[in-house]
This record gives sequence, C-alpha cells and structure tokens, in this order.
Amino acid sequence: MKSINNDQILIQTIESFYKKGWCTATSTNFSYRKTNDIIRITSSGVDKEYINESDLLDIDLQGNVLNSDTRKSSAETFIHTMIYGLYPNINAILHTHSPISTALTKSCYDDFLLFKGYEMQKGIKGITSHEEHLMIKIYKNSQDIKELSATIKQDLIKESSSYGFLLKAHGLYAWGETIHEAKRHIEAFEFLFETQLITKNIMR
Repeated sequence: MKSINNDQILIQTIESFYKKGWCTATSTNFSYRKTNDIIRITSSGVDKEYINESDLLDIDLQGNVLNSDTRKSSAETFIHTMIYGLYPNINAILHTHSPISTALTKSCYDDFLLFKGYEMQKGIKGITSHEEHLMIKIYKNSQDIKELSATIKQDLIKESSSYGFLLKAHGLYAWGETIHEAKRHIEAFEFLFETQLITKNIMR
C-alpha cells in the first residue's frame, strides 16, 4: 500500500472542506507541524478548489518563510505560530470559514457559545458525555493579527482548551495532535454550530 504523507493528508482535508463550503475561494488557512521548529502552512491567496502541495510553505515559529522568496504565508500566520508555541503536543491547526459559523457568531451577543446535551460533543477530545458543558470562545475579528493572537493567547493560558475558538463573522479555528484529530474537531464543531442555528430558528 502506498503511504500518504502529511502534505497529501492536509490537501485531502482541505479538498473535503471545500466540498462542504467551508473554505470558499482564497479564504481560510491550514497548517501542520513538520518538525519541532518548522510549520507547513498554506500560502496566501490560493484558491482552495485548486490547492496542491506546491502551495504549502515552510515557516519557523516566528512566522518567517523558509522555502520561498516570492510567496507569503497566510495573513493569519501568527495565530498558528502562537498556538504551536503554546502547545508542544499540537501538530495541526485548521481554519474554516463556513456560512453557518459566520451567521451564528454574527447573531450572537455573548463572547462564547455553550453546548450541552449533544452527542456530537464527544467528537471533541476530553469530552466523554453529552451531559458535559462544552464552551467555545468568540473573539472580535481584527486585521491586527499580532494583537489578536496575543489576546487569544492570554485566554488560552488561563483557561483549559476546548481545542478551538471562533472569530466573529469570520470563522473557526480548531487544532489537534494530528491532522485527523484536528479535522474531527472541525467537523464536530461545525455540526454543533449548524444544529444550534437550526434550533434557534425553530424556537423563534
């Protein structure tokens, strides 16, 4: 059986998200830890329908591109490097822009979403029962990524991680120890967001 490398796994994951409408056009960014100090991340401005392995760049933990003089990494690189620096066991970070998460956060007046009673909560690492509370923070979007990542970092240091957070009217970040685990977290969160939005509309 032919082995599949992490570049290919990441590309396949992005392709599956594109088909779900979670990474339209040039939006979103994705990465995995190649070595302790080197990250593979999607290049800026790449249409995710046509992404391939040549669109993945090597960066260091300061966000410097190591293998190209002409291409830039994602505008949100410093969010990725902040999370990798904070969690040595985390090896993949995925960022989606689904219409559901965008709409849900746009209409939410709190700085968090809270879930309880959903079986799908158990898709998030550490959650073992639908009776547990699962909270995911919502942060105001900003074009100052260094300042935004610093704000998020302070919360992540103080609080136990739910393996993800939302940017208001923007999208979801989720992570895991492998690309597959991060993908599972994205899919579980996106299911919970969609279900929450459907429930809110039904109960109006």
